Amino acid sequence: MAADRLHLNRAICLKPLDRTQVCQYLTQLDCTNLWNILKQDDHLLSLVQTPLWLSLSVLARKELDLVAWSQEPSLETRRETLLDAYVRRMLHDCPVPSRAYEGTRLTEPDARQTRHWLIWLAQRLKDASQDEFLIEQMQLQWMLTTKGQQWQYRLIGGQSVGLIVGLIVGLIVGQSVGQSVGQSVGQSVGLIVGLIFGVSVGLSVRLSVRLDSIVLVESFDLSFSRFARKEFFRILIGGQSVGLIVGLIVGQSVGQSVGQSVGLIFGLIFGLIFGLIGGLKTDIQTRTQPNQGIRLSAKNTAILLGISLVLAPLLYLGLSAALPTVLSADDIPRMMAVVMAMLFFASFYLGGGLACIQHVALRLVLYRSGRIPWNYARFLNFCGDRLLLQRVGGRYRFIHKLVQEHFAAMPLGGRPERGR
Repeated sequence: MAADRLHLNRAICLKPLDRTQVCQYLTQLDCTNLWNILKQDDHLLSLVQTPLWLSLSVLARKELDLVAWSQEPSLETRRETLLDAYVRRMLHDCPVPSRAYEGTRLTEPDARQTRHWLIWLAQRLKDASQDEFLIEQMQLQWMLTTKGQQWQYRLIGGQSVGLIVGLIVGLIVGQSVGQSVGQSVGQSVGLIVGLIFGVSVGLSVRLSVRLDSIVLVESFDLSFSRFARKEFFRILIGGQSVGLIVGLIVGQSVGQSVGQSVGLIFGLIFGLIFGLIGGLKTDIQTRTQPNQGIRLSAKNTAILLGISLVLAPLLYLGLSAALPTVLSADDIPRMMAVVMAMLFFASFYLGGGLACIQHVALRLVLYRSGRIPWNYARFLNFCGDRLLLQRVGGRYRFIHKLVQEHFAAMPLGGRPERGR
């Protein structure tokens, strides 16, 4: 069967460098010693007939014993020797100066630290079957390799989430107690109860898969797309179900009619808050800066909390006017405390605050275990200047897949001193 031809305006055919081109390139760079070795061995010459390997050989020549390199038995061994020499040159005597640490009080990582952190990164990328690395997309599943690290992450994350939940519980308890003993005493009691409750929750919580997966909230789909509408109504229906269950529980103590009314109001507010935030959140498609997703998640959390501060008084006034038909005057403040707590918790939990806590906890565990420096973006930029990594927007990758595999095959070794 005849092959079909593609009708294209242009076609590009990449061919290996020929012998003359290699000779001219090396002569221009005053690398005659390297050319004298290459021209005597056709197998060695074929290795450097691609721009990548030719550039590596030029940069690594000061670290290479050229005669011993030419006498190695196989092409694979020669390739590994060349990569070893290139890595040594970039770590100890890179011809390109780095500006990543200029103007700061931080010191550049030494060769041992840089090698250790790059080996660890290459091994993690290999385990995750990835070629590109995004700081904000680090995940527990492939970043924490020991039970001890995972336990530390759960402890830090659990305590942080527990304290937030404790403060919300403290708000509700303080509001309830304040009705009978005074607001100042109620607030003190609420704070104490909230702290105790939060610490207890933090110690006992076993973070679920939802908490083990860092889900960023980088932007909101204000167009209310089909997917956003579907997610909104799904969460809204779930909120109504939760509200009815709450109403049945409340009805056991205050009466079924009152309990159902409270449950419907609770479920409607719960569903609207969680539905709007959960349904509209989305991910950005283009990242131009390292760790952009975490910064945007923190920004969105602050924005939603600010909106909550504005909506809270309006919601309080509206419900205060509507609730007296189903609740007594003493029960209204308690109901309002629950509603306000839901509003602030939803803004934090779904608005990106949870992702920020998880990311900080993960970075803290990795830093304490010596796997990464604290200022990871600066270090990765430093490695880019050292011609070991490439940065494209907010993404990083090794300069070539073979370089990544070379680092991944190295032993990790002992833990270096922590770097900033």
